[in-house]
Amino acid sequence: MRAATRDRLEGLTVLHRLPSSEQREAAWRQGIATLARAVVDERRPVPLEGLDPNALLQSLEVAVAEGLVEQLDWISGPAAAAALYELAAALPASETKRTLGRMVLQRLRKGDAATFVSVAHSWPSDPNGRSLENRFGHALPSR
Repeated sequence: MRAATRDRLEGLTVLHRLPSSEQREAAWRQGIATLARAVVDERRPVPLEGLDPNALLQSLEVAVAEGLVEQLDWISGPAAAAALYELAAALPASETKRTLGRMVLQRLRKGDAATFVSVAHSWPSDPNGRSLENRFGHALPSR
């Protein structure tokens, strides 16, 4: 992973230390855009691996409290759902993790096939070796 990408993702772990709401929003947007690109466009596995989960939790508590996680209309629905899923997966058990999980489920319910696929690609591999299409073919659009 490039250093610039890593720096932007690490910005998601310092939101709670930034002094102004403008700085927090800028770091949030940059981090979410980078995370969404890594997950949806580049299909990069576990982009948040190695980040301090407790610092990420503290930052996401701030992001939830300030409403930043609710304001994701500036990126596509599939990208927002995938980024929220990755954030929730990287957090330790907490109310914030549950909140993000509920938000992902809401986006999946309201979203289209592209939203489902963007999140499903992040799910753990099937232990039986089945492909995504074999596991969820009934929910995917026909080709």
